[in-house]
Amino acid sequence: MSEAVILAVAAALGVFAFVLYFNSARNRLSIRAASWLAAQCVRDFGNRHCPGDKDLEAFCQFLEEVAWAEDLPKWDSKDRELAITGLGYPLPDKLSEVGGLFELVDSAREVSASQMYGAYEPAEVSQFLGRAISISGFDLNSHINMEALRSHRPGVSGWGDPVPKSEIENWSKES
Repeated sequence: MSEAVILAVAAALGVFAFVLYFNSARNRLSIRAASWLAAQCVRDFGNRHCPGDKDLEAFCQFLEEVAWAEDLPKWDSKDRELAITGLGYPLPDKLSEVGGLFELVDSAREVSASQMYGAYEPAEVSQFLGRAISISGFDLNSHINMEALRSHRPGVSGWGDPVPKSEIENWSKES
């Protein structure tokens, strides 16, 4: 069965299927790659439900930046500068009525936040990423080069090494 078919079936089945898919050793993503992918889910959802929102775009850029961040605690502290943190705090009023957005940004942020200061738990990363994909309705087959995304290995810590921006460009099919 092709990967496109597997991902389409996972999309139909929801969070649990994505958790199974991303938690397998073959498909496991680094926390950096999973956070970048979660940002793409949020951005796609935002483009459909609240296009042009600068606060949501700043949040997406923040999530993407972990891919190349050299100092993870310093990167993590930058969320304090954002109107949207995804850490359970209320959304700005203009976005508070967008159905599913609170849950989506919370799940997307937890991909990295849940792993920041503890032992690497791949199942948690997969769970939060699966929830973000499911809530957003993001079509991985159309937008993401999964082979390139998986090429960034998590290593023992789960984070893997910082990713060169030239490599990140290959993660998206739109590049």
